[in-house]
Amino acid sequence: MKIDFRKIESGLRDYTFDVGPEELVFDYTDVIFNDNIKAVIHTFPSEDKIIISGTGSTTAGGECFRCLKPINIHLEVNIKLVIQRVEGAGDYDTGDDDFVIIPKSQAEYNLAPHFRELFLMALPSKILCDPNCKGLCPYCGTDLNVNRCSCKPPDDSGYWDDLGKLLNRNR
Repeated sequence: MKIDFRKIESGLRDYTFDVGPEELVFDYTDVIFNDNIKAVIHTFPSEDKIIISGTGSTTAGGECFRCLKPINIHLEVNIKLVIQRVEGAGDYDTGDDDFVIIPKSQAEYNLAPHFRELFLMALPSKILCDPNCKGLCPYCGTDLNVNRCSCKPPDDSGYWDDLGKLLNRNR
């Protein structure tokens, strides 16, 4: 997912990428990125800066947090990035992931780490097959979306009785 500054200077302004997930090196254990990453990037050169905007999409596979069914999630992200090209070499850290400083001697810039981060941030904290998923019975494992079970929750009476006595005594 590299953009070539020489091509931008000669008039190429748009890039299209269709790369395998191995190029972005996803090391995420709960979700598997199997589909290609498709991205459309627009570049806007302005003096020593290159403004980049575009979109990317892919599909990630995982399990529903509640019922463990396999599920695919379509992810779409937007990228906005400014690359400042400067004379000389050096390690430039702006502290801002959306603003990068690189030496003019560098002919290419790899967008893969930016897309990797955007896709990981786009993942929901808990993947659900449906927002109303009932999950599995914690006692027998029945999928409560499909069947009802006859399990009765254990009798919780008595667990908090001592605390209630303490609270009532202090009133």
